[in-house]
Amino acid sequence: MKKINALVETLNAKEFEDKYPNYDLEDGKVHVLYISPCLNGTGYYRAIAPALELNNTDSHSAIISSIHKWNFNKQFDDYDSPIDEELIRWANYIVLPALFTDATYIINILQKIKEDSQSEDDLQFVMDLDMNYHKLPEIHPNHSKITKEMEVQLLDNISKMDILTSPSEDMLDYYDVLIEKAHPKTTVFLEHLPNLISEYGYTEVKPLKRNEGHTVKIGLIGNASTAFDSMSILNVLKKVKKKHPN
Repeated sequence: MKKINALVETLNAKEFEDKYPNYDLEDGKVHVLYISPCLNGTGYYRAIAPALELNNTDSHSAIISSIHKWNFNKQFDDYDSPIDEELIRWANYIVLPALFTDATYIINILQKIKEDSQSEDDLQFVMDLDMNYHKLPEIHPNHSKITKEMEVQLLDNISKMDILTSPSEDMLDYYDVLIEKAHPKTTVFLEHLPNLISEYGYTEVKPLKRNEGHTVKIGLIGNASTAFDSMSILNVLKKVKKKHPN
C-alpha cells in the first residue's frame, strides 16, 4: 500500500509536472487515462492497480487524473472530477466508471479537445462496470439508490462508449442483450477484463502465520460494496463446513 499512498500524495501536488511525472506525448506508447477512481475496492482493482501495472510495461503508459476519498453515499457523478486538457490531448483511451447522468456533453467536449490538438490518434471511451446495476437484488446496499431513470441513463451512456469492460462474462452477456434492445445501432465493443491481482496491494503486508494444522482456512476480502458478493456464496461455505467439519 505504500506505493498507492505515494500515488495519492503525488496527485495532490500543485504543479502539473509533479502530479503526472510519466506524462510524455512522444514516448510512442498507448496512453490510458483513468478518470478519478475512488480509494476503495472497485477503484483499486479496476483502475489504480491496472494503472500501476501498465506503467511497468514498455508498450503502455497510464495516468490517473485524481483519486477520491470514498464516500459510500456517493456515485461517481456526485464527485467533482476536473480533467486537465493536457491529459485529454495525451490520452488514447479514457476509462470511466458507471455514469448515471447524461454523458453526451462531456464526451463531445473531450472529443473536441482531442480533435483541436491535431493528434493523429483517435480518442476511445471505455466504461468499466464491476456490478450489474440493472439487476441488483433488494438486499444489495445500492438497490434503493439506483432508480429506473438512472438505469435508462446508464444504458444510454454505455451505448455512447467505444468499449464496455467488466470482470464478469455473464454480466457482459446480460448487458449485450439490454444494449441490443435499447440501442440496436450502437457499436460498443464488450470486453471481459478480470480483476487484477497486483503485488502493489500486498508487498508491504506482513505474511500470515503459516497454517501448521490440518484445517483448511478460507478468507474473504471485501468491503461494504462487495458484501453481497460474499453473501452469495455463504450457503456453499456452510455446506463445505458441514461436509468437512474437521
